[in-house]
Amino acid sequence: MTVPGQFSFSHVYEDEYTVKVSDLPSGAYVKDITYNGISILYDAFRAGREFDQKWLRIVLARNGGSATVGMEDEGNNPLPDLTVVLLPENSRSDGALASALVVGQTNQNGEWSSSLLAPGKYYVIGTEVQVDKSPEGITRLARLRVKAHELQISPGVTSRLKLTPIRG
Repeated sequence: MTVPGQFSFSHVYEDEYTVKVSDLPSGAYVKDITYNGISILYDAFRAGREFDQKWLRIVLARNGGSATVGMEDEGNNPLPDLTVVLLPENSRSDGALASALVVGQTNQNGEWSSSLLAPGKYYVIGTEVQVDKSPEGITRLARLRVKAHELQISPGVTSRLKLTPIRG
């Protein structure tokens, strides 16, 4: 499929679905996904009625930014192989948070760089604990958000942040 382009699905059973977009054009990110005019970017939607004509729209954008996060101990020594988590501010529920979070691992210099991100505010957590998207893991991340560092992602800018890992 070319961008912009159209697509269609036939024989869709009535059920709940989520949309995952892959193989994006270079320099693009998914800005929004709407189903019949309602944003479902991080949510499931109900589809499948043959007689109901509904529209699924995927909006790509190229005005993103990126993040570079450095992790250090109290003595300013780099911390390799630690987990970096970015939580978008606009995640409204645990399910949305699980879909929207960005996870990476610091390199041998204690740094991690993201791919293109949607502009907006993110909460950044550095941790020694592996992150999983189980209900328990997401609940833990949601609670850690109060200890997170805020990071603003602006179009065309690489935002930088140095932090020490959160314990617990």
